[in-house]
Amino acid sequence: MTPRLTCSIPACKRTRHNREGFSDWICGKHWTMAPKEMRATYSKARRNYRKRFGDNAYWHYPAGSEMRLAALAANKALWEAWRRCLDDVTGRCMAGGEL
Repeated sequence: MTPRLTCSIPACKRTRHNREGFSDWICGKHWTMAPKEMRATYSKARRNYRKRFGDNAYWHYPAGSEMRLAALAANKALWEAWRRCLDDVTGRCMAGGEL
């Protein structure tokens, strides 16, 4: 049985299964607190990565190859967009937003 994953927002008690092996997760209630533009940027980065590389992680490509470097750049953009959303929502909640 896989352990449950809690929402990444401090003091939130929501959980979900972790069959996919995620390290971070934001529950639906808190995800909607992120600005729409940030969520759209994250979704676009995710679609871009999946369109170009499918389910392949960047380390599946040979080291130094153009595909690996492109996948690494796309992966970095995806994680930066995710981190911006997470930081924004965490800041809103810590500043007195709804938990």
